[in-house]
Amino acid sequence: PHATLFAPPTPAVPPVFEGMTPGMPVLAARVLFPQLPDDQQIQAPYAGLRFTVYITGEQVYRLGIATLDGVPAGANLRDLIAKAWGPGVRSVDDSKRVLTLWHAPDAGLRVVHRTEPDGRAEVLFDAFMPIAALTGEILPLLRAQIGRTSEQVRDAIEAATPVDGGVEARLPALAFGQPVVARMPLDPTSQTVEYVEVDLSFGYKPAFKAEIFDALKAHLGRPTRDRDLSEAYDFKQARVEAKADRWRLRLRP
Repeated sequence: PHATLFAPPTPAVPPVFEGMTPGMPVLAARVLFPQLPDDQQIQAPYAGLRFTVYITGEQVYRLGIATLDGVPAGANLRDLIAKAWGPGVRSVDDSKRVLTLWHAPDAGLRVVHRTEPDGRAEVLFDAFMPIAALTGEILPLLRAQIGRTSEQVRDAIEAATPVDGGVEARLPALAFGQPVVARMPLDPTSQTVEYVEVDLSFGYKPAFKAEIFDALKAHLGRPTRDRDLSEAYDFKQARVEAKADRWRLRLRP
């Protein structure tokens, strides 16, 4: 019966999640699934598997399927997915776990299978956006929040959540790495957004790292390289610096 979780021909959230999708508001998720328990675990008739709705603030940011302790069925899950959706793309994460990824751009969905050293596995369903959506839609929207209050930011960005000293938004993931996270600190005096800092994860993929940087140059213009840091660049209204697995972009007024 596990094969019924992954229906061909393209990646999709399994029916066990009752129509929930990553990135949707929690209130909307509870309309679809009124009995969603506080521990966010869904009971389903699939032996050896745990189904989780990951919630942060007021947003469902991820859905997950995991094999239980003592049930090393990770490779079996990957084989079932590959049979339905194709072989996927291999990668690694910051713990050097092997990942296999599938993308459904039309559905705004990315699926990640990762295997633990003991053979257990997780299948994670994330909201997904291509780089063109990042530069064409998301970055202009984020820049527009500079100078706005926390309430105005939350009105403009559904995923925005108040945090200590500002506002944070967990946004769709790119092709590899962690979901995009935007932080918007508030000026202590005016209580408006000073700048926007965005983490753009490239998941230890050098070619994808270069692809993101090329897209930023096309969007922001030609940068000046920082003489003191090997991979830091200044644009007219932004700065970007390479970290271990991500570009850290700061949008300025």
